[in-house]
Amino acid sequence: AEVRCTDAHLHREDFVDAGSLIEWSDVVFVGCPHEGYKDLAFRDTQLVFDCWGALDHTQPTVNIEPGQPLRGDEAPLKVAIIGGAGHVGLPLSLVLADCGHHVFSVD
Repeated sequence: AEVRCTDAHLHREDFVDAGSLIEWSDVVFVGCPHEGYKDLAFRDTQLVFDCWGALDHTQPTVNIEPGQPLRGDEAPLKVAIIGGAGHVGLPLSLVLADCGHHVFSVD
């Protein structure tokens, strides 16, 4: 497994900056409305889900069924969950990982 972590208030040598995490990800879930996340720049091709409506971004839709693994023709997504340790992000992380996606949490 590969783990990438970032935190706006905690700086460690082994953490990456939020911009690098966003650049790496295909899908971004914002599960926490921290002020520092409002200036994140997303690619036009990224799926961005904002659980709080804190960002000025169009909401996409995706169909993910808990307990249903990826089909043979589906590639796993690289998913960043911002606010990933809270009551929204943690269960979402577990469901996505259980389905076979690569999940990275930021909190």
